[in-house]
Amino acid sequence: KAGIWLEIKKPEVEEGKKISFNLVDDEGEGGFRVFVKDGELTVNSEFDGTFDRGVTAFLSDAISTAEGVVDFPAGYTFTHDISFVRYSEFGAKGTGEVDDFDAIIETHEFANKYGLCVKADKGATYYIGASNRTAYIETDVDWTGATIIIDDRTLSRTAGGNTWVFKAVHTTPSYSVKVPEGMTLSKGAENIGLTFDTDVMLSVYDANKRLYMNSGFKTKGNVKKDILIVRPNGDVDPLTPPMFDFDTITSITAQPLNDKPITITGGTVIQYPNHQPCNSGFFDRGINIERSNTTVYGLTFYFEQWPDQSQGGQSAPYNPLLMTEYAYNVRFDSCNVSGRRYYTGGSGTYGLGARDSICVTWYNCTQINDIHDRTLWGIMGSNGSKNLTYEKCYLSRFDVHAGAYNVTLKDSTIGEILNFVGWGTAYLENVKVCANQPWFIRLREDFGGIWGGDLIIKNCELELKDNVTSAYILRADWTADWEYGYDVVLPNVTVDGFKVTHQNGSNFNGQLYVFKKISEVTRDLRYDEVNPLTAPAFVSLKGVNYNVSMVEGKHCEVIFSDTVFTHTKED
Repeated sequence: KAGIWLEIKKPEVEEGKKISFNLVDDEGEGGFRVFVKDGELTVNSEFDGTFDRGVTAFLSDAISTAEGVVDFPAGYTFTHDISFVRYSEFGAKGTGEVDDFDAIIETHEFANKYGLCVKADKGATYYIGASNRTAYIETDVDWTGATIIIDDRTLSRTAGGNTWVFKAVHTTPSYSVKVPEGMTLSKGAENIGLTFDTDVMLSVYDANKRLYMNSGFKTKGNVKKDILIVRPNGDVDPLTPPMFDFDTITSITAQPLNDKPITITGGTVIQYPNHQPCNSGFFDRGINIERSNTTVYGLTFYFEQWPDQSQGGQSAPYNPLLMTEYAYNVRFDSCNVSGRRYYTGGSGTYGLGARDSICVTWYNCTQINDIHDRTLWGIMGSNGSKNLTYEKCYLSRFDVHAGAYNVTLKDSTIGEILNFVGWGTAYLENVKVCANQPWFIRLREDFGGIWGGDLIIKNCELELKDNVTSAYILRADWTADWEYGYDVVLPNVTVDGFKVTHQNGSNFNGQLYVFKKISEVTRDLRYDEVNPLTAPAFVSLKGVNYNVSMVEGKHCEVIFSDTVFTHTKED
C-alpha cells in the first residue's frame, strides 16, 4: 500500500546506513514516529495494524515530491496519528442510503485486533437495517459529528429483534468457579473464602430458591443471586456486601475486572421503531455495555417514524437503548436521551438501564422530550445492581425493579416517578420530583414495598398537581399474603429540609405524611405468617414545615409503636 518495496536485510549484514523499523509499546501521541538516531533513520510504530498508514504519510511528506538526494539531518522528526481507523476505510459510504453495517462490524473487528480507536467521518450518516449481527466494541469509539440510523421497521423479535446492534464486551471472558462442597455465604460477609488471580465481579447463585416474586404479575421471580466485587485474597469490597444469606450455593461465575478504560464519544443515534405487536416481547436493539471501566460521553439518541396507534399501528417494547449488564464502573456522561412511546396493551419500555451491574453513574444526562409526558415511558429501569448514581440529571424516571443496593441522587429533576426496591443507603440531595401521584418516593408494592436500610433526604422538593391536599414522603405497600423471597423491611428515615409545592406556584397547606398507609390489612403486620414486617427504628424530620403525621390510617399506627419519631421545624 505504501508503494515502495524495501529489500529486507538479514540482521548480521552490516552494509552502509540502515532504516530501522520497530514495533514499540508506547510511541506517544499518535503512535508513529520517524526520526534520526546515530545518523540512521528509525521508524517506530505502536500499532502494527495501521503501520502502512504511517509509512504512507511519511513517504508523501518527505519523499514522494522530493528531487535528488533526500537528506534527514540530525534532529529530524516526523509524527503521524495511526491510533485510529475509520468506517470509510472498510467501505462504509456514510450517505444514509445504503446499509453500512457490514463495514461497521469489520472496522470494529480490525480495531479490536490491533487496539485502535474507531472514528466516524464527520457529517456521515451510517444506515443500519434489519440484521441479527452485532458490532463488538473493545476500544475507544468517536462518533462525533456523525449520525447512526437503526432501522427496525422490518424486524421481528426472533429475526434480529433480540440482537444488540453494538455491544462493548469484556477483554477477558467470565468463567465458572468450582464451588467447594458445603460452601455457604453469610449476609454482610467480609471474605468469601476463595482466592483469585485478579479483582473479580462474582455472581453467586442458589438455583433452589427464588427472589423478587412480583405480586402484581404473579411471577415466580428470579433465581436467588447476588453480585460482589472480590479482591484476589477473597476480601469483599465494602461497597458490595452480600445482601442475603446463602445456605446453599449452586454455582459461581467470575468476571475478571481487568478491562482497559474506554470511551464511546459523541454522535447521534436515531432509531426507527419496530412494527411488531406491542405484546410480542422486548427487543434488544441498541448499545449494550457488557464491559467494565466504560464511559459513554456526549451521545444523543432519539426516535423517528413511530407507528401511528390511532391507525392501528403497534410497536413492541424495547430493553434500554443504553444498557449496562454484568459490568463494573460504567458512566453515562452528558448524554441527551429520549423517552420511548408507550403503546396501550404493551409493556413499559426504557431508554436507560442497568442489570446486574456495579457502580453505574448517569451524570448530566438530559431528556430531550417531555419528562412529564406519561405516553413516553419512564427513561430508566434497573434490576439487581449496586451503587447507582444520578447526578445533575433531568429525566422522567428513576425506577428500581428487582432490587438495588445503595442509590444516590443529587442535583436532579425527576419528571414522574422515583421507585425504589432494595437495601443499603438511599441518599437524595437537592432532588425535585414533579409527581403525577402525591408521593416523593414509591417503594414498589409489587416487590414488597421494601428498603432495608437508611433513607436520607436533604433539601428536596415534591411538586404536586394543583389542589392536592394530602402528600406523602413515602408510599410503601405490599400484598400481605404473598411470598416475595425476602423479609419486608421499611427504611429508617432522615430528612433535613423538604419542600412541598404546587405546579401553579401556590403554597401547600395540607397534610403531609411520612408514609402512605402501609396496607389495607387491619391486623398487626409485624407478625404476619408469610411476610412479617420490620418497622423503622427511627424517623427524623428537620426543616419540614408542614402538618406532619407518621402514617395515614389509624389501624397502621401500631406498626410504628417502637419507632422513634422526631419532627423539628425550621424557618
